[in-house]
Amino acid sequence: MTENKIKNRMAYRPAKFLLIALIIFLAVIRFASLDIDPPYFFAGYTQAHLTDPYHLAFAARNAVLFDNWNPFDYHRWDIFKYSLISGVSYIIFSVFGVSRVTANISGLLLNMGGLFLFIMSFTGYRTLRERGILTLLLLINGMLIFYGRLPFLENGLIFLSGLAFFIFLRFHEKNRGAVSDRIFDSNCGSGRKIVRIYSACPCDSKPAIQAPPQGAYAISYYSCTYTLIFYGGNVSVMLDYYAEQMTGMYGAPFGFQSPLGFFRQLVTYGESGGLFGPSPFLTILTGIGLVLFYFTIKHFRDYDRDMLPLFFCAAWLICGFLGLMPFNYRPLRYTLFLFLPAAALQAYILSLLFEKKLAFKYHNRLIAVPLTFFVGWYLVMQILSWAGSAEMISISGESAMFLSALLSFLMAAVIFLLLGMRNRSVSRNIFAVVLIPLALGMTVRQGSLLYQGLVYPGTYLKDINREISQMVDKDAVLTGPYMPALTIDNNIKGVIYLFGLVNLEKEFFNSYPASHLVADRSNLNLARKTYSFIGTGLILRSFRIRDAGIDLIRLPGNSTEMTLYEKGAAAYIEKDYDFMLACSERFSQQFPDNLPSKYAYFFALFLGNQHDRLLLEIQKFGQQYNDNFRAQLICKDFMDLLYRNSRDPQLSRLSNYYHQRARDINPTLD
Repeated sequence: MTENKIKNRMAYRPAKFLLIALIIFLAVIRFASLDIDPPYFFAGYTQAHLTDPYHLAFAARNAVLFDNWNPFDYHRWDIFKYSLISGVSYIIFSVFGVSRVTANISGLLLNMGGLFLFIMSFTGYRTLRERGILTLLLLINGMLIFYGRLPFLENGLIFLSGLAFFIFLRFHEKNRGAVSDRIFDSNCGSGRKIVRIYSACPCDSKPAIQAPPQGAYAISYYSCTYTLIFYGGNVSVMLDYYAEQMTGMYGAPFGFQSPLGFFRQLVTYGESGGLFGPSPFLTILTGIGLVLFYFTIKHFRDYDRDMLPLFFCAAWLICGFLGLMPFNYRPLRYTLFLFLPAAALQAYILSLLFEKKLAFKYHNRLIAVPLTFFVGWYLVMQILSWAGSAEMISISGESAMFLSALLSFLMAAVIFLLLGMRNRSVSRNIFAVVLIPLALGMTVRQGSLLYQGLVYPGTYLKDINREISQMVDKDAVLTGPYMPALTIDNNIKGVIYLFGLVNLEKEFFNSYPASHLVADRSNLNLARKTYSFIGTGLILRSFRIRDAGIDLIRLPGNSTEMTLYEKGAAAYIEKDYDFMLACSERFSQQFPDNLPSKYAYFFALFLGNQHDRLLLEIQKFGQQYNDNFRAQLICKDFMDLLYRNSRDPQLSRLSNYYHQRARDINPTLD
């Protein structure tokens, strides 16, 4: 071995160990603080993190806690019971108990398992350097981290995607991968996905995008078998669910109504769902990766074994994007399984930076020109929309759409004119000028999301679970969109019900023994329109969760025994303030860490004109819970009440202090 080779290997070794250490750190940190709330940076994009995940683990929770998957024999949401997440949750709950942490571990294990299988699929096809870059890109992806830490259906889909991809690449030459892809296709339904990855890459190991003739038969066979096994004679439950989710709640897809609607849906995909805003560099790098992949592959029509995984990923990304974009409801979590092929293309183009010269080939102008134009159109539209929402520019949606199309056309024309429409070698320095800043920007941005998501959120959902279990009777039955999230850490029973659905169940509250309702304000308004009696319910407390206000209501006609807290709330309605004070004081002494009881106690002091005592109690309370934004807001509210009563400017300053402190802890209060 020459002296230069020895020096190069010695120089390479520290970098290798550093990479391994970084990968281990990024993998381990996903398991940190699994009991904290979802990140604040999702506020404004979606409430799904606060409501949806624990619906999937709810049946498994019931099975472990009450020895019955469905205690109230309510089958509208059986689709959740037969998901992969539900099965894994049941195993985890049975071994480690039911809690927010164990529910989150269920989603995390599936997410990590899918990523591991996906990464291992590239062994024997791509270089170690490229696989290392791929691993880093997947592990630093903030969306995969923070969606992956919750029991979303989509984490089950990520696992199935990784499994199918792994089996296909290991056994495609023996045609065994066909089985995995068709089974995966039949299971996609449990993840609410309309995209069929099977059709994106064939099982005869040819990279052309085509499906073998027997594919339709196999897909039908496995799908029907899956449906019969899990749903039996109650197939209508599954069909009604998909019809309601696909078009019923959100209307006919805009992308299918007109050519203009199709292109509008195409270039605005992810705009409101939180794709480009939190991850701009990642999105741009993915688009560039797709274009450069096409232009830098050696062979397009002929079989190239080493490029097969990338062909699969390119087709996976395109088919997934086109399959999701026409519909009206397109939350970011539906896109999660597309981050895997996106990372593969990103890793490929970043690994090109280690090549001295790159062969730039057109292959087919009928593909090259439209691909460059549409990718450019999408990216420019996303940038313009982001700039408009940030008030950096003033432009309407349709104006941005046509302007981005024009700019994309001009950019594509300039690129092709400069390259002369012929194959040529291009220096890596040209790519480095664009790719390195994007890669650095993406790393910094995703690292920022990781820091924000792990450092800022508190355990407020967990705390509210505990507080609700103290405020209502042990025999209470909760319902509403926030019910699963607010019972995962306690033993209170519940029955799932969502408002605003197409298929209303007006006899729901007559058929099932729901005693309490937990809902955000928008859903509560819908509930009151459908069930007018809810308006006469007893509001026990309004909780603030991130950027959402949640009301806990004792429903009228409730037969459960009233707790001390509920008696105090009823006394307030009856204006019996002395009894209210007695109840709240006793309850607060019994549960000193229950913040709603503190609020009730302070309010009783205010109504009883014990203002000096109230002021001292508030200041003591504010110091005790200095890092809790809910407590700081309580202090702010009562300082406002005291100020309006006395007009003391010192109280106004204290109110502003507590409000600012709450905003520092929870930025979504702005």
